[in-house]
This record gives sequence, structure tokens and C-alpha cells, in this order.
Amino acid sequence: MGSDLNETVGALLIGVLVTAVGYGITTMQTYLYMNRFPKDPWYIRWTVWSLLLLDTTHIMLSWHMTYYYLILNFDNRPALDNSVWSFNITVVVTAVITVIVHCFYARRVYILGNQNSFLTIIILALSLIRLICGTIVTVKIFILQKLALLPIKIPAEVGTGLGAGTLADCIITGSLVYFLRGHKSGFNHTYVLDSRLDSTLDKITYWAVNNGLLTSIVGIVVIITFSVMPDNMVFLGVHLLLSKLYANSLLATLNFRQAQRGRGLDTDGPSAINMSSLFRKTPRTETTIDLSSVTVGKQSQSGTAVTVPRVHVMTTTTTDAEYSSEDMTKNEVFPDQLVANLDRIASRETESDPGHMA
Repeated sequence: MGSDLNETVGALLIGVLVTAVGYGITTMQTYLYMNRFPKDPWYIRWTVWSLLLLDTTHIMLSWHMTYYYLILNFDNRPALDNSVWSFNITVVVTAVITVIVHCFYARRVYILGNQNSFLTIIILALSLIRLICGTIVTVKIFILQKLALLPIKIPAEVGTGLGAGTLADCIITGSLVYFLRGHKSGFNHTYVLDSRLDSTLDKITYWAVNNGLLTSIVGIVVIITFSVMPDNMVFLGVHLLLSKLYANSLLATLNFRQAQRGRGLDTDGPSAINMSSLFRKTPRTETTIDLSSVTVGKQSQSGTAVTVPRVHVMTTTTTDAEYSSEDMTKNEVFPDQLVANLDRIASRETESDPGHMA
């Protein structure tokens, strides 16, 4: 390692401080998610809890790394050449977080792309390469135990792993942008609704581009700093940020949704239109009105029975998760006002139209 402390422990300290801020955002977003979406599907909730656990482990390892170099080995420059065990483990933890986030987005690409398995398989394959290379790098760092040897002994594994992750980010971003823009155009030609739907898709597209570009840029910066500046810890400080960017990308995507009955709908604004049904080009809620007639005991002035219309209103709600029968009957918003208005209209027509007399 170089003798300049600004480029060694200084770069590491700044990276850990920024990483701590990212962890704070992770915990805040996790808290918001658990409060807003307690009834999300179990696999999404377990994904969030897994990310929080892994991110907590990552930040604790980062703190230990800083303590080792700055406190336990204060003014001990030769110790900067050694790789501490906590640094070694952060590599594979970051790889695992990356894989989880990639799998989440691969599922979204699969759904938005009308079950396009080709892109999904490519994303998952690149993510698997990222995990394998991360594991190999961790094992080799434990064996080498010298940071100065890393650019010499494992440049191929580091470049392949981070390159595969960056390529997966680019594919995910490009696929989401393509599918979202395509669905936006198709929806607008099928249904004439207000501009809030277009605004929702624009925001999702904007968010997908920003998150994909950010993680891709940071991944490329790690590769460049690892190759160009092997004698300092700049690459290590930048690499610590990757896990926080991936975790917060997924959490922000989940928290962006509109909440309904504790489950998430990919919506924006009070219209609460389900994005999954939007992508199928069907409205989220369908209301079917069936008008039939029934003879009641009420009599007109002539003494005959009166036939009045009977109104059946059936509302069908489509969401992104299965609802149990209990959830469907609890807190259901039934269009009582619509039924009352129809009853009043039917009563007025019955009283004014003698043709309804039996």
C-alpha cells in the first residue's frame, strides 16, 4: 500500500461514512415498507428482511474494518498491506445482495415482457456469474492476505464479476425502459384516461434509468480504480457503496407503489390504478350493472301491483397478489352511493311511467 494516508485509510474512512448514511436510508425505507405493506406476498417481505439482515452485516463488517486499520493499527503503516477478515467477507456479502436485487428485477422484466424468458435467463446467468466470482475473490483474498497482491493475482475474477453485474444492470434498465414505454403507448391508444397514468410510467421509467445507471457507474468505477490505482484503498471505499445502492434501489421501488389493504399496487395518485392490470391493458376495477325487474307488494292508485327494476352491482378488483376470502370481504369499498342513485332514478321512472304497471 502507498504511504499517503489520504489515499489509503482516508479513502476507506470516507467510504465507510458514506456507506453508513446509505445504511440509515436502508433502515428508514425498510421501516416505511413494513408499515405500509404488511400484507405483501411473503416472498417480497422475506426479500426485504433478507436485504436488511445482509446490509446490517455489511455495515458491521465495514465498521470493524475501519476500527482495525485506524485504531488497532494506529500509526502502523505495514498493517495497511494486510487484508482483514471483515474486508474479505464484505466482498461476498455485496455479491449476495446484488444477486437478490437482480432476481427481483428479473422477475419484473419477465412480467412486463409478457413472460419473456430469454432476457430473464440472461439476467439470472450474469447474476450467477457475479456471485461465483465474488465467492472466488473472497476465498483468494483469505489465501493471499496481502492487498498489494490482489491486482496481480485476481484481476480477471474481479473484472468478470463486476463486469457481469454491470452488464446485468444495463440489461435490466434497458428492458424496463423499453417495456414501460411500450405499455404506455399501447395503453393510451386503448383507453382515454387522464395524464396521471402517463406521469406514473414516466416516473417509473425515470427511476429505473437512474438506479440502473448509478449502480452501473459505481461498478465501472470500482473496476477502473482497482486496475489503475492498486496501491491504495480507493477501490475498497467505492466498492462498499455498491451494497447500499442495490438495497435502496429495490426498497425504493417497493415503497414507490400505492398501498391498498396493506398490499402494494404500482400506482400513483388517487386513481389507484393497478400497474399489473394496466400492463395487461385491462382496467383495475370493473363494475357490472345488471338490471332486472321484480314485482313488489306496493300498489298504485288503481290497485295493481307495481314492477320496479332491481339493480345488481358487482365490482371486481384486480391486484398484484392473491386475496383470501377474508380480505375480500373485509374493508371492501362497495359502491353504496351508486346503488342509492340508481334506486332513486328507478323509483322516479316507475312513478312517472304508467307502462311499468302490471
